[in-house]
Amino acid sequence: MKLASFALNVSDFILGTARMKPEEVGAYIRLLCEQWDKGALPNDPQALQLITGFENTATVMAKFKVGEDGLLRNQRLEQEREKRAPKNKIDASLPVEEREKAFYESLVPHVTEFGAKIVRPFYDYWREKSHSGKKMRFELEKTWELRLRLLKWQGNNDWSANKTPSQPQQINAPDKRLL
Repeated sequence: MKLASFALNVSDFILGTARMKPEEVGAYIRLLCEQWDKGALPNDPQALQLITGFENTATVMAKFKVGEDGLLRNQRLEQEREKRAPKNKIDASLPVEEREKAFYESLVPHVTEFGAKIVRPFYDYWREKSHSGKKMRFELEKTWELRLRLLKWQGNNDWSANKTPSQPQQINAPDKRLL
């Protein structure tokens, strides 16, 4: 289901655009609307100029970051999309192949924040099917909040990346022996 509108926090918007010229504010709104509708913006100045109607300034473009997929996104808008998205996006009555595709699509907005090196293995792990082949691993969980799961996955990945297997970890026991 595509969300037709997004909430605009007026005080944050006024504060965030206070140093923009009126035409920059208009361009910023047009780009936010395009991102909301399409999911991301092309990282192409000519394509962006077609959307806004004029050459975009560094002030406007500073509001958008390039993701690992090469597309531009405003992080605050993506957080709003996540908040507004239905909590249970995937209809359990659909065939498992369609639910798997829906699960994949639910991860796309998170690629900008977490990167493909985190999101892809996360997807591969959680889409594993049960023995019967009727449910995916994530569907078997009692609770599921996608962003929190990704944060935990990222933390686990950061921890394992910083471990050095060649150095054994020593733990002091209470009696001063090394374990």
